Amino acid sequence: MRFRHIMLFVLAVALLLSTACAGKSARDQILERYERIDVPRNFEQLPPEVQQTIIDYNDGEYYKAAMGFYNILGHEEWLALHESAQYYFSESLYRVGLYQACQYELTKILFKGPENNNYFTAALVKLLAITYETKDETVIFAVLSNIPLEKF
Repeated sequence: MRFRHIMLFVLAVALLLSTACAGKSARDQILERYERIDVPRNFEQLPPEVQQTIIDYNDGEYYKAAMGFYNILGHEEWLALHESAQYYFSESLYRVGLYQACQYELTKILFKGPENNNYFTAALVKLLAITYETKDETVIFAVLSNIPLEKF
């Protein structure tokens, strides 16, 4: 019975993502939000390492950005940046073609659940995008089967 609910959810998400809205699919609209990082008002007050990581990401230097986001995650004093850094770390991995590493990072976000998680939907959509790229549904089914249905 639980597998049936999961399959219905997956089909619903797939239908949502394939539905065109104003010329772009919902999937494309969600993923477009993360093509660039909006520079915060307090950009000059951020540590230089964080500033450079944002610049690298926005300039398409995804390998350098991935290293920067990984370093941000290692700094406990930058805890307020960790949620965003974790998502953009996985996004950077995706953009350099490291799909399995990206999947691993996305599962960390998804297993936290949707409550109080600004990147849950984006992580789920990105995981679907990886599934399309790799033609391997193993990870998405493992994630969906381990998250209680009521959290969706």
